[in-house]
Amino acid sequence: MQLFSMATRVLFGLTLAPLLAAAVQQQRSQFAERLFSHRGVIVPLKFKQQLLVCNAYPSDSPVVMQKNGRESVVTADKPLRFQECRYLDAHVQSRDRLDVALPEADIQSTFEVGSLPSTDALLLLVLERDARSPKVVFQSFAFPAHGAGRKDAQLAVINAFEGSAGNSSAPHLKVQDHIQKKEKETVAKRVETLNFNRVYTVEEGGYDVSITDPHRAGANDQELEHRTAKSLQLKQSSNYVILRTGGGKYKESLVVFPDDPLLRSGSVCCAPLALAGLLLSLAWSSSA
Repeated sequence: MQLFSMATRVLFGLTLAPLLAAAVQQQRSQFAERLFSHRGVIVPLKFKQQLLVCNAYPSDSPVVMQKNGRESVVTADKPLRFQECRYLDAHVQSRDRLDVALPEADIQSTFEVGSLPSTDALLLLVLERDARSPKVVFQSFAFPAHGAGRKDAQLAVINAFEGSAGNSSAPHLKVQDHIQKKEKETVAKRVETLNFNRVYTVEEGGYDVSITDPHRAGANDQELEHRTAKSLQLKQSSNYVILRTGGGKYKESLVVFPDDPLLRSGSVCCAPLALAGLLLSLAWSSSA
């Protein structure tokens, strides 16, 4: 009985997998409707693309950000602190530069936007620390818009622990149904172990998540799971991010965004899932 279905991750500019064909055809028909006004005059094609930035760089110094060296998108009076995620008002285009700085730590880095999806999308950018230096490095993804009638959530599971950029081999994210105490004897609990740096679709409901590491066997792994355990509520047609964070003086931990409160009554349904979600990664590039 499977909890999650991993969505396809495709770099833009490459040939799309057959799984995407139906979705792409549907998007094309929608875009064609936008391209022409009721008078038959061609109008500029615009997509709704919102930017979500998560700061997983372990430092007391908060982050400020400018676009193309001119427009302040995260200001000094409201900086982005460690383990904080925020939707930004900035609209980005291909070849835009996002200049990231931690002023109190005298650290600067630049993220350069590559190809953007030709769809409505939520753009996710995660800031983390490089394994070999204090430099800020990035991970980026794009959540496509939810189709009408979708009853699942989209979930990005990101390993942003200090020095682990791009490493999804270990540890893993343990996910299981959240079952109320009074129902534990009558309801079967599903358990899945997910790789980090992947994106998944999952039905709405309550879940318990924690970090598990097969290399820390026995009591050490049990302590890790207990210390990092969190409960969350996933809502249909919504996008979520789970970050593994920490490093230096900061303990290994999980961050969930948005952190919707878990409903107090009822449990998630325990029927097998039939998911057909779609999540594409962005072919963004970054430079120091």
